[in-house]
Amino acid sequence: MRSTLTGERLHDMHACDYASNELFNVNSCGSQVHDGDDSVVTRPEGRQDYHLLFITDGECTAKINGTVHILNRGDLLFYRPFEPQWYCFTKGRCASFWLHISGTGIESLCAQAGLNEGNVFHLNDLADIERAHMKLIVETQSKQKGYKLFTQSYIEQIFAHICR
Repeated sequence: MRSTLTGERLHDMHACDYASNELFNVNSCGSQVHDGDDSVVTRPEGRQDYHLLFITDGECTAKINGTVHILNRGDLLFYRPFEPQWYCFTKGRCASFWLHISGTGIESLCAQAGLNEGNVFHLNDLADIERAHMKLIVETQSKQKGYKLFTQSYIEQIFAHICR
Protein backbone atom coordinates (compact mmCIF):
# COMPACT_ATOMS: atom_id res chain seq x y z
CA MET A 1 0.00 0.00 0.00
CA ARG A 2 1.19 3.46 -0.81
CA SER A 3 -0.05 6.15 1.53
CA THR A 4 0.76 9.84 1.34
CA LEU A 5 0.19 12.08 4.35
CA THR A 6 0.54 15.82 4.66
CA GLY A 7 -0.16 18.09 7.58
CA GLU A 8 0.47 18.06 11.29
CA ARG A 9 1.42 14.41 11.83
CA LEU A 10 3.16 13.63 15.11
CA HIS A 11 5.45 10.65 15.56
CA ASP A 12 3.55 9.63 18.68
CA MET A 13 -0.14 9.84 17.78
CA HIS A 14 -1.05 9.64 21.48
CA ALA A 15 0.68 13.00 21.98
CA CYS A 16 -2.07 14.68 19.95
CA ASP A 17 -4.97 12.88 21.68
CA TYR A 18 -6.03 15.23 24.45
CA ALA A 19 -8.78 17.63 25.49
CA SER A 20 -7.81 21.30 25.50
CA ASN A 21 -9.12 23.99 27.85
CA GLU A 22 -8.82 26.58 25.07
CA LEU A 23 -11.90 27.68 23.12
CA PHE A 24 -10.80 25.81 19.96
CA ASN A 25 -7.61 23.81 19.56
CA VAL A 26 -6.25 21.85 16.62
CA ASN A 27 -4.78 18.62 18.00
CA SER A 28 -3.93 17.26 14.55
CA CYS A 29 -4.89 17.94 10.94
CA GLY A 30 -3.79 16.93 7.48
CA SER A 31 -4.62 15.21 4.23
CA GLN A 32 -3.95 11.70 3.02
CA VAL A 33 -4.10 9.59 -0.12
CA HIS A 34 -4.38 5.82 0.05
CA ASP A 35 -3.60 3.93 -3.12
CA GLY A 36 -3.47 0.17 -2.78
CA ASP A 37 -4.60 -2.35 -0.19
CA ASP A 38 -7.22 -1.71 2.46
CA SER A 39 -6.11 0.54 5.31
CA VAL A 40 -8.10 0.07 8.52
CA VAL A 41 -8.20 2.46 11.49
CA THR A 42 -9.50 0.99 14.75
CA ARG A 43 -9.87 2.91 17.99
CA PRO A 44 -12.17 0.84 20.24
CA GLU A 45 -12.11 3.47 23.01
CA GLY A 46 -12.19 6.42 20.60
CA ARG A 47 -10.10 9.50 21.31
CA GLN A 48 -10.36 12.38 23.78
CA ASP A 49 -11.03 14.88 20.97
CA TYR A 50 -13.49 15.35 18.12
CA HIS A 51 -12.49 13.72 14.84
CA LEU A 52 -13.72 14.92 11.46
CA LEU A 53 -12.80 12.88 8.37
CA PHE A 54 -13.74 14.42 5.01
CA ILE A 55 -13.74 12.10 1.97
CA THR A 56 -12.52 13.89 -1.17
CA ASP A 57 -12.08 10.95 -3.55
CA GLY A 58 -12.79 7.23 -3.59
CA GLU A 59 -14.58 5.22 -0.94
CA CYS A 60 -14.34 4.76 2.81
CA THR A 61 -16.28 2.20 4.85
CA ALA A 62 -17.21 2.93 8.47
CA LYS A 63 -18.87 0.79 11.13
CA ILE A 64 -20.91 2.71 13.67
CA ASN A 65 -22.92 0.87 16.34
CA GLY A 66 -22.87 -2.26 14.18
CA THR A 67 -24.12 -0.48 11.05
CA VAL A 68 -21.91 -0.29 7.96
CA HIS A 69 -21.78 3.05 6.11
CA ILE A 70 -20.19 3.62 2.71
CA LEU A 71 -18.78 7.14 2.36
CA ASN A 72 -17.84 8.82 -0.92
CA ARG A 73 -16.68 12.23 -2.12
CA GLY A 74 -18.38 14.96 -0.12
CA ASP A 75 -19.15 12.81 2.91
CA LEU A 76 -18.07 13.61 6.47
CA LEU A 77 -17.39 10.97 9.12
CA PHE A 78 -17.73 12.63 12.53
CA TYR A 79 -16.71 11.15 15.88
CA ARG A 80 -17.28 12.70 19.28
CA PRO A 81 -14.87 12.16 22.19
CA PHE A 82 -14.61 8.55 23.35
CA GLU A 83 -16.84 7.15 20.58
CA PRO A 84 -15.45 3.89 19.19
CA GLN A 85 -13.89 4.45 15.77
CA TRP A 86 -13.60 1.93 12.94
CA TYR A 87 -13.15 2.91 9.33
CA CYS A 88 -11.41 1.49 6.31
CA PHE A 89 -10.07 3.02 3.12
CA THR A 90 -10.95 0.30 0.63
CA LYS A 91 -8.83 -1.02 -2.21
CA GLY A 92 -8.10 1.56 -4.84
CA ARG A 93 -7.54 5.24 -4.49
CA CYS A 94 -9.10 7.11 -1.59
CA ALA A 95 -8.27 10.67 -0.61
CA SER A 96 -9.36 12.46 2.53
CA PHE A 97 -8.45 15.12 5.01
CA TRP A 98 -8.83 14.97 8.76
CA LEU A 99 -9.20 17.27 11.69
CA HIS A 100 -8.79 16.35 15.38
CA ILE A 101 -9.99 19.23 17.54
CA SER A 102 -10.83 19.91 21.16
CA GLY A 103 -11.79 22.86 23.28
CA THR A 104 -14.52 24.36 25.37
CA GLY A 105 -16.32 25.86 22.35
CA ILE A 106 -16.45 22.78 20.11
CA GLU A 107 -19.76 21.41 21.41
CA SER A 108 -21.44 24.73 20.64
CA LEU A 109 -19.99 24.70 17.10
CA CYS A 110 -21.28 21.15 16.62
CA ALA A 111 -24.79 22.20 17.64
CA GLN A 112 -24.73 25.23 15.33
CA ALA A 113 -23.54 23.07 12.42
CA GLY A 114 -26.22 20.42 12.98
CA LEU A 115 -23.84 17.72 14.18
CA ASN A 116 -25.84 16.94 17.33
CA GLU A 117 -26.84 13.45 16.25
CA GLY A 118 -25.38 10.99 13.81
CA ASN A 119 -21.92 10.33 12.50
CA VAL A 120 -22.21 10.46 8.71
CA PHE A 121 -23.14 13.63 6.85
CA HIS A 122 -23.13 14.68 3.21
CA LEU A 123 -21.61 18.11 2.57
CA ASN A 124 -22.76 20.52 -0.12
CA ASP A 125 -19.83 22.88 0.28
CA LEU A 126 -16.77 20.60 0.14
CA ALA A 127 -14.59 22.93 -2.00
CA ASP A 128 -14.85 25.78 0.52
CA ILE A 129 -14.20 23.38 3.40
CA GLU A 130 -11.09 22.07 1.60
CA ARG A 131 -9.76 25.61 1.11
CA ALA A 132 -10.24 26.50 4.79
CA HIS A 133 -8.71 23.19 5.82
CA MET A 134 -5.60 23.73 3.68
CA LYS A 135 -5.14 27.16 5.28
CA LEU A 136 -5.59 25.49 8.68
CA ILE A 137 -2.79 23.03 7.86
CA VAL A 138 -0.44 25.87 6.84
CA GLU A 139 -1.13 27.83 10.04
CA THR A 140 -0.76 24.76 12.22
CA GLN A 141 2.59 23.89 10.66
CA SER A 142 4.05 27.40 10.46
CA LYS A 143 3.04 28.54 13.95
CA GLN A 144 3.68 32.14 13.01
CA LYS A 145 2.65 35.00 15.26
CA GLY A 146 -1.14 34.99 15.58
CA TYR A 147 -1.53 31.43 14.27
CA LYS A 148 -3.92 30.47 17.12
CA LEU A 149 -6.33 33.22 16.03
CA PHE A 150 -6.12 32.06 12.43
CA THR A 151 -6.66 28.40 13.34
CA GLN A 152 -9.69 29.32 15.45
CA SER A 153 -11.19 31.31 12.57
CA TYR A 154 -10.59 28.45 10.09
CA ILE A 155 -12.26 25.97 12.49
CA GLU A 156 -15.29 28.29 12.63
CA GLN A 157 -15.29 28.60 8.83
CA ILE A 158 -15.21 24.83 8.41
CA PHE A 159 -18.18 24.39 10.75
CA ALA A 160 -20.07 27.23 9.04
CA HIS A 161 -19.62 25.46 5.68
CA ILE A 162 -20.69 22.12 7.17
CA CYS A 163 -24.14 23.49 8.00
CA ARG A 164 -24.78 24.85 4.48
